[in-house]
Amino acid sequence: MVLAIALACSLQASGEVAAQIPPPQFSKSALLNGMEIFFLPNTESRSRFVLMIQNGAAFDPIDKWGVTQLTIQMMLEQTERRTGEQLRQDLNLLGARLEARVDWDAIYFSGSVPPERLGDALNVLAEVIVRPSFREEVFERLRREQVEAVQASSDRPAVRTQTVFQRELFQLNPYGHSVEGTTETLQSLLLNDVRIQYRKLFVPNEARLAVTHSGDQVDLFRTLARGWGSWVRGDPAPFTFRQAQNPAQNRALVMDAPGGEGWLRVGALSVARSQPEFFELEVLQHYLTLTLTDWAKQVTSQSQIQASVRLETRRLPGFLQLSVQAPSEQLAEYAFRFRDLIGQLQRGEIEAERFKEAKELAFLELRRRLEDPEQMLEQILNVHLYGVGVSFLTTYGIRLDRVQPSRFQSVLKEVLSPTSLLLVAAGNGSSLRGRLQDWGEVEVLN
Repeated sequence: MVLAIALACSLQASGEVAAQIPPPQFSKSALLNGMEIFFLPNTESRSRFVLMIQNGAAFDPIDKWGVTQLTIQMMLEQTERRTGEQLRQDLNLLGARLEARVDWDAIYFSGSVPPERLGDALNVLAEVIVRPSFREEVFERLRREQVEAVQASSDRPAVRTQTVFQRELFQLNPYGHSVEGTTETLQSLLLNDVRIQYRKLFVPNEARLAVTHSGDQVDLFRTLARGWGSWVRGDPAPFTFRQAQNPAQNRALVMDAPGGEGWLRVGALSVARSQPEFFELEVLQHYLTLTLTDWAKQVTSQSQIQASVRLETRRLPGFLQLSVQAPSEQLAEYAFRFRDLIGQLQRGEIEAERFKEAKELAFLELRRRLEDPEQMLEQILNVHLYGVGVSFLTTYGIRLDRVQPSRFQSVLKEVLSPTSLLLVAAGNGSSLRGRLQDWGEVEVLN
């Protein structure tokens, strides 16, 4: 048997859970328009930067999903002064790398550049953010490309199962839709929708820029003020969304997929990042991941599977999810093992060594992120996004160490229920339906 498992199993436990992580050394300044800039010392050959807009795809209007993603693509393809090709050429001349990513809660622009060109590169980024030009011909081309990309991936079982899982779990909550949108919502978009979304989301008082630099901070701030100071302050979009609810009872959605391989997604809502129960779910994520090896050995001795456990925590509750790619006839067994393990943990049946190792791996995962300069900048911005403070990072290990079995057990009773899980599977539909009869409500999708 060959087993490929993502996340913590590839790490080595540190044995240093209670260690306090040194606080990141940074200073903060703000422009008159409300934009905040975080300065961190740089000792490397390249300076890093991350710009976070504290608004994301959660603000896509109903039936206009994908508009934020399309807005970002357009901003990178045309400003008042430069085309997308000219932007890429000019950044290349500076030796700069620039990437953009849309999440549900925020939009990120990140990259790196030689330290002596940091101010120049960030003012090119300022042009992208402050002075985009939304033109009809660019809109039509990029919308068509985004539709084609969504169409190309929509029939893949991995994408279909994840899409259905999020849609059914979150229901009317905006986390239930795809950041990329659907072919229907994208085709219904107009250029004016992009312009409205830009004005709604891109205001300087909702923006934070974090940079590593090695020059004079005062000079860099003055340079940035020239490029970013003309950005006009605006009213923040209110973050008032309906919170999702777990299904009242276990529910399974099954779809036919060709071939012998199948996909399983099973899980439930998690908590918001700012909730104290976050740390117990972090430990649970790694505890489940460590358990996957045993499950795979017990379910099969011949085939190869791909399995992972994913915990999403955001401004509102995200999800905890087990994902398995395996022969279709094995999927139900993994779902039942997931359900049963939640019940065992709630009864206090916790393996002490595995529990300890799960805490160590959770600590090590954050520490490794903070060792990467770009990820460190994003972590600093995210503690402000989620309202948890820098102490969230510095005391992370201490708070993990406080997760004891009794507290772990009680939190799981509050947050998860083995009788309120959502399951989405793709494979042999009739076979899956039969194997899941004891799960609860089973529905076969077209």
